[in-house]
Amino acid sequence: MNIYKRVKSHFSNNKAGKQKQDFLREIYSISYKECATDLMAHILESTEIRRLWPIHNRSQRGYLPKFGLFTYEDQQGYTRMCIEKNKNHYKPVYTFNTLTEGHLWLRKLIDEFGLCPRLCNTAKEADCENGTLADGCTGSCAATNNSLLYNKKATEAVLWMQQHLPTFALVDKGNSTTNESCILIKKGSFYGMGYIKDRSLLSDLVVLEQQLEPLQDNDYIRNLVYKHAAEWPAKCVAI
Repeated sequence: MNIYKRVKSHFSNNKAGKQKQDFLREIYSISYKECATDLMAHILESTEIRRLWPIHNRSQRGYLPKFGLFTYEDQQGYTRMCIEKNKNHYKPVYTFNTLTEGHLWLRKLIDEFGLCPRLCNTAKEADCENGTLADGCTGSCAATNNSLLYNKKATEAVLWMQQHLPTFALVDKGNSTTNESCILIKKGSFYGMGYIKDRSLLSDLVVLEQQLEPLQDNDYIRNLVYKHAAEWPAKCVAI
């Protein structure tokens, strides 16, 4: 992108609207920071928008990932799990951009910890207490366990998921011939980005973190990185 032309277009276009007049009246100086890749530029833009919340930039103010894993207690005292659209007033355990991604994680928790499919809202027609078992039910969950024992398993499942969220680096071209750019996802969340001169750093997470600039995680950035990783798997290095 030609930064000079991009900035100039905001001030020299023929639009007679209020936005151009506001720009001309209120903007006195412009700074910039070069990035090695478009992805890094988008991440920096999101970080700066959320740090400054500029009055003339309304992008991302309403952004939310589409789905989340939620937990809640039902009237019988059992911990339930569900994948639902995100809500403004309820914090999810983790967020997903597709319903399929959320259900894959939930199914993994059910299989790993023997959770009740009915209590995870994946088998709405099941009635364990009256002998109608859900598909994949082991018969050892809500039908025979008391709520305390079952809730302990549900808590362990959530902790396991948080510990097994992916940690990986996206490595791409650098800002010189002697380095490479590096974007780090740590346990499913965006950690930060920067430049490395030696790929051996990728074998030591603690040392790698010291080479990168920590930045505030948000769902918009995380979505950008995950989509890029899916499109360019060769750039991903598991850590």
